[in-house]
Amino acid sequence: MTGPTAGHLLPGGPAPGPALVAELTSTLVEVVSRFHREFAHRLRREGLTLSQFWVLFHLRRLSPATPGRLAGELGVTLPSVTHALNELESRGWVVRGHDPKDRRLVPLRITPAGERKAEIMARLLREGVQRSLTEISPEDWQGFQRILKGLRALFRNDLPPSSAGSREGG
Repeated sequence: MTGPTAGHLLPGGPAPGPALVAELTSTLVEVVSRFHREFAHRLRREGLTLSQFWVLFHLRRLSPATPGRLAGELGVTLPSVTHALNELESRGWVVRGHDPKDRRLVPLRITPAGERKAEIMARLLREGVQRSLTEISPEDWQGFQRILKGLRALFRNDLPPSSAGSREGG
């Protein structure tokens, strides 16, 4: 990692040793996997896959966007995004447009019905996080949030742009 926080989870702290890194990695993978499975189960009950949720979630923020841009944001292949888009479009939650200046580009927009569905799904996600935090003190929430923000800043600076969505059309 580069920059002033290199080697530190948060600025000013010592770099964790190998044993702590191994334990943190194992715990993080386990927690994320369990949360992922629980959320995927809730989505299935609502008739969505995780892929469809993430496309809708990102399109809500980026609309209009091309399939290539979505693929890049998600770090997945263009065919994966196209597959999810086909289902979302068939449900009336996404519309594909046409760019009169460049026919290769396919601008995507979320529909009002898609906005409503995305908000329902985002609420389910927030409720899952809230349930997960009920046994944690407010001080620990704040520390956890500070750590997540530090990690997010590190990832933004250190991750190369995704080549998954290098083709803009779709």
